[in-house]
Amino acid sequence: IIKIGLHVDNAGSGNDREHIWFELIGFEGDKFRARLIQEPYDVKDMHEGDEGLYTVSDITDWVIYTPDF
Repeated sequence: IIKIGLHVDNAGSGNDREHIWFELIGFEGDKFRARLIQEPYDVKDMHEGDEGLYTVSDITDWVIYTPDF
């Protein structure tokens, strides 16, 4: 899973972000497609299950899960 920093709706400085988790679906050229796996608090037009294209520079954290760990 990948954590992506999305701009919040009422960003004071213009750089305020909400960091939320996505499931990686696949790659499309130099971008990747990911599905939102939690409901955002401060990004009203995005909801759990929404998909989008993102870049590596959007990633703020990541975790790899396997069946054993």
